[in-house]
Amino acid sequence: MNETLNNDKKSSKVQKSHAESTSFLLKAFQFGFRTVGPVFPRLAANYAFKLFATPRNKKSSGKNSAIMDEARQFAIDFKNRDIQVYTWGSTGPKVLLAHGWESKAAHMQNFVPPLLKMGYQVIAHDAPAHGNSTGKQSNLLDFGETIAEVAKQVGGIDHVIAHSMGSGATVYACSQAELQFNIKKLAMITSPNRLQDVLNEVYTILDLPSKVQKHFELKLASIANKPIEYFQIADRMQETQIKECLLIHDDEDTVIPLSYSERIVSKNPFVKLCVTKGKGHYKIIKDREVIETVVEFLEA
Repeated sequence: MNETLNNDKKSSKVQKSHAESTSFLLKAFQFGFRTVGPVFPRLAANYAFKLFATPRNKKSSGKNSAIMDEARQFAIDFKNRDIQVYTWGSTGPKVLLAHGWESKAAHMQNFVPPLLKMGYQVIAHDAPAHGNSTGKQSNLLDFGETIAEVAKQVGGIDHVIAHSMGSGATVYACSQAELQFNIKKLAMITSPNRLQDVLNEVYTILDLPSKVQKHFELKLASIANKPIEYFQIADRMQETQIKECLLIHDDEDTVIPLSYSERIVSKNPFVKLCVTKGKGHYKIIKDREVIETVVEFLEA
């Protein structure tokens, strides 16, 4: 009992220390952007973009679960990076699991057993700069192009189950004719909508001056070769060949507001919205009822 209490105290101290160091670092960044930004807006924008595109905690740690240990694993070379791929099963329709930002394939492993039981093959991967894949930075386009490449390498995909940014990336990939990525059913568990909303949140967190924001968006638009306004999942969904889509979103999601999913559904009547309560943003992909709902959707 005493050992448990001591361990809890140590864990609490570590979490508090981490939070304090993170807060100090954020304040330092904010001060830097406020003071240097107006004088050197392009320089500040480049650094802010680096922060924006660099995921935290990208390396896997600890032992794999039995599910991950049972996967056949291999890496594919995509844009000079090794993308780690995991597969289960050898017959039946293929389902791809697409994780979100600062996540990894293992976080969606709870979908694997029920899908295998229903006769599906399951494919998952760690996105660039995530999990066991290499790279230092990534973005929505990167996520989407990687999804399409993984699908190509495994001989095509029938359905996708995606979470958070993985949802937006899947829709983006399906909307780009040159990627030749088409699926029958898409189950999205939370989804962003407008990129501008994400950027506005970043600007607020980093306290970026307006001049820096302008150069930030110019840099992003030059990388994407498309204007910021183009990146709206509700609009891009209309350019896909997806006919059946389930969108699950929790009303207590504090990372991506429910209103984003509601906007997607309002412009795409074929998308079925399922609103859950009390499952949040991260735990929702491990929730038994959510997993059952997704599997039932694929089976229907």
